[in-house]
Amino acid sequence: MAEKSMRRKPSIRLRIAASSALIILLALAMGSAAFVSLLNSRLIAAQGLATEQQAEIIAEQFENSGDISPPKLDDGEVQVFRAGVLIASSDYESAVAAPPLPIGTPRAAALKGQWNGEQAMIATVEIDIDGVTHTVVVAQDIQDVVLLEGAVGTLLILSVPIVTSLLGVLVWLVVGRALSPVERIRSEVEAIESKDLTQRVSQSESNDEISRLAQTMNRMLERLDSAGREQRRFISDASHELRSPIASLSQNAQVAITHPSSTDLGTLAELVETESARLAKLVEAMLDLARIDEKELQLEELDLDDILLEEAKRQRLIGDIDIDTSGVEAVRIRGDRVLLSRAIRNLADNARRHANSKMAFSCFSFEKDAVIRVDDDGAGIAENDRIRVFERFMRLDEARSREAGGAGLGLAIVAASAAAHRGTAMASDSSFGGARIELRITK
Repeated sequence: MAEKSMRRKPSIRLRIAASSALIILLALAMGSAAFVSLLNSRLIAAQGLATEQQAEIIAEQFENSGDISPPKLDDGEVQVFRAGVLIASSDYESAVAAPPLPIGTPRAAALKGQWNGEQAMIATVEIDIDGVTHTVVVAQDIQDVVLLEGAVGTLLILSVPIVTSLLGVLVWLVVGRALSPVERIRSEVEAIESKDLTQRVSQSESNDEISRLAQTMNRMLERLDSAGREQRRFISDASHELRSPIASLSQNAQVAITHPSSTDLGTLAELVETESARLAKLVEAMLDLARIDEKELQLEELDLDDILLEEAKRQRLIGDIDIDTSGVEAVRIRGDRVLLSRAIRNLADNARRHANSKMAFSCFSFEKDAVIRVDDDGAGIAENDRIRVFERFMRLDEARSREAGGAGLGLAIVAASAAAHRGTAMASDSSFGGARIELRITK
């Protein structure tokens, strides 16, 4: 079984050429058979009509002249019967020696029969001579028709395989020419190494299917290259963020081991708790981003206003900042409760970190979108940084972010959550003079 599965299937080019040749062969064979049959029926019908007309002409001559001497035919025979008895034949001087022809229905179309052991068309006509009914029978040899049919059949039998072979070769060449750009693209893609995704597939200027395939491959390579760069940057930034608290814990642990008398247990415990909380927040944020990237969403019907008001309540308990929720309206969507709750909390924490004395929460419906806004009265975000602020591990104020325990993932989770819910996140100026972070989600 394993060996059979490892066998290579015939190439597309070979399969197309073979299938085309088989179809052409069947079509030509059926067409040839139909042509020979039609040709035979037409020739027989023409020969039958000619025999019938000839019988009528001879019978009319007999009837007009009263002489029943049958004329000689090149490839046929004329016989005259009186009261069912053969009395004259064009091929025999004595009617007794002539084998009688079969008598058909008078005035009927000529029918196939036997004459001298060969196939023939036989026509029957009745006439009245001196008050006596005579029957004129004319037999016309159709051996030429049979030979012609055989010759045409033989010619078709010989020509059909030849034509099929020529057309199969033509299909092979055309398909090979059509698929050669595909093979070129495959070879170029295979030559691109995973460590260097900056290479691209060459594409023609024509806007055909092959050109569009190359464009698609290049866009895919661009996405892979971008995803690879982002992944490497993410790993680098995550390593950098994890190194700091781990180094702090390791350093203080070594000091405690080396100089236990000089170590304050309370200070050490406080340091461990602080750095552990920082590590926990960083790991939790990274897990949230991984979950979003894997699109593992648990969708349910949500009231965004309830989630927003719950977060506002938490912010009020922290104190020091005036919280305005007058702009919160009832909005219901289908989304991931945990993910959106985390995104809203990140928005609130970000606003609190930069606010001087006031924050405002608002939530409303706009056309087909649910809009969430969090405003603060802080320093705001420079226009050049309003896109960069949503990048992972991006901190516009490095010192203050580290002091607050942030790793630059809060707004990145907001943007990723919005994208996962077919929405967007954007930064602008608030009515308080600070920053406004807006989250739009498609209902």
